[in-house]
Amino acid sequence: MSKVYNLILVLGLIFSFLLMFLGKVFLFLEIQMFSLNSFNWLWVIKIDAFSSIFSSVVLIISLLIFFYSMEYMKMEKEIVPFFIYLWLFVISMLVLIFSFNLSSILLGWDGLGVTSFMLILYYNSVKSVNSSLITILINRMGDLMIIFSIITCMIFISWNSMFWYDKKFFGLILLMAASLTKSAQIPFSYWLPKAMAAPTPVSSLVHSSTLVTAGAYLMFRLNIMWTTIFLISSLTLLVSSVMGVLSFDFKEIIAFSTMSHISFMFMSLYNSNSFGPFFFHLNSHALFKALLFMCSGYLIFFNSGLQDIRKIDFMLFNYKLKLSFMIASYSMMGLPFLSGFYSKEMVIEDNLYSKFNLIFSFSILLTSLYTMRLIIYMHMNTAFGVISLKSKFMINSIYILTWFSILFGSLFQWLCLSLTFIYHCMYMKLVMFFYLIFGLFSMMNEKPNFMKLFYYNLSKVYKIFMEMMKKNNFFFVLEKGWLKFFVLVMLFTLKEEYKKQ
Repeated sequence: MSKVYNLILVLGLIFSFLLMFLGKVFLFLEIQMFSLNSFNWLWVIKIDAFSSIFSSVVLIISLLIFFYSMEYMKMEKEIVPFFIYLWLFVISMLVLIFSFNLSSILLGWDGLGVTSFMLILYYNSVKSVNSSLITILINRMGDLMIIFSIITCMIFISWNSMFWYDKKFFGLILLMAASLTKSAQIPFSYWLPKAMAAPTPVSSLVHSSTLVTAGAYLMFRLNIMWTTIFLISSLTLLVSSVMGVLSFDFKEIIAFSTMSHISFMFMSLYNSNSFGPFFFHLNSHALFKALLFMCSGYLIFFNSGLQDIRKIDFMLFNYKLKLSFMIASYSMMGLPFLSGFYSKEMVIEDNLYSKFNLIFSFSILLTSLYTMRLIIYMHMNTAFGVISLKSKFMINSIYILTWFSILFGSLFQWLCLSLTFIYHCMYMKLVMFFYLIFGLFSMMNEKPNFMKLFYYNLSKVYKIFMEMMKKNNFFFVLEKGWLKFFVLVMLFTLKEEYKKQ
């Protein structure tokens, strides 16, 4: 069976690379779906370099996450609906990528919102219900804005975006606001941390290449940016970075880092020359962020759902997994010479002479702060820990994505981008590295201390207990809330026995 899975994975990767090479071909297809009186509804498909490359990256990440999910979700009862929703989620994103018509964009846009609602609702808990409702309601605001923009486009007697020659067109303003809702920019950013209630494979897709990046990709296709949007994005970057420094939840820290990087991409669109670097960073961010979420899912999976970075013992795991996690973290920081470095450096280089150049350099400091804090907490804490088990599908998916996170940046820059101009500004280059090094060393004095002495003696009992309970299905019944009740009854009984003695 594993050979069949490996064959499917190889064929899927080959298809993704073939799709990437389609970028040399430009196709503009119009398919008439139906006709009503004098109105024709056309499905407009645009295949160019940008849509081909981004769709291939989405397919590569999706295939690896599907194989990752086979191991991660194997104990779940409703695994078939999960994979159906996941497929629909990816298909909706592909529809959005290749669409050049507002009506077809709305189909993919709305499909992303509905399928994400079903995936976040998967665990059927109170937290999942609340999180899914918040997510779909905020995303519905973006759907309404697209519908209103469709109505305003009737003055052109067409829904194709190539007719929007007027940059002050009201429909364009609505589409920009819709992009802010989907990409979780202030004041629509509340839903993104709530989406962490979904299973980790869903979080990997949502935060890397699908739901969150849909708004950024739409802004990239609109080819326009205003100062107001730039200020909103810079504020989102600051707030999300501060929240990432203050949070102790493993997945929430990575979620706030996604908000920070999406804001960084929005800011790069302010410069009319940065659309190429923006697209470069969009793809490289998708790869290393998916890898980071897959590594975090592996750690959470073998720590029995534990997500507090003060309790996870990172040192008990395989050195290959540690290496993959460190590569993803350093790539997110922009450390030379990983994928994140090439794309970040190109964005900042194109904005060196803009009036907001220091904001771009300051973003490196903020990213390095919460990343180094995460790394230090996970390496210095020895409170809890469960010895990891071997998982072939999860580990292989992580290893493949690790190579993409290392090599994609350099290969994309050498093969797909033309170096038309070289900046010679040594001081600004040194400012970038100064912020990076300052962020690295500013967290060196961080000392995790969360009742460490108390938990040290209990950790060995916890390891033995969890290893015993893993082999007992009754443990999953206790996890529904009865476990706390049984523990309290046991403590009360021991207390009464102690009084009798």
